[in-house]
Amino acid sequence: MNNPLIEEVRAARAARAESLDYDPHKIAEWARSVHAERQKMLESNIPNMARMATVRKPSDEVGQQAAAPSP
Repeated sequence: MNNPLIEEVRAARAARAESLDYDPHKIAEWARSVHAERQKMLESNIPNMARMATVRKPSDEVGQQAAAPSP
C-alpha cells in the first residue's frame, strides 16, 4: 500500500540526511538548532490565544450549575 503522505515524509527525511552527509552528529545538531528556534518562537511576545483566560458570562455559570450533579 502506497501512502503519498508517507512517501513525501520519507523523501524529505532522505533529502535532509543526504544534505548532512548522513552524519548522525550533524543530523542531531541540526535537530537541536531547529528545536531551539521553535522554542524561541513559542516564548516570544506573540500572544497565545490558548493561554489567555476567557471571560465567562453569567449565563455560563448558571448552565454549569444546572448541569452539575446534585450531591
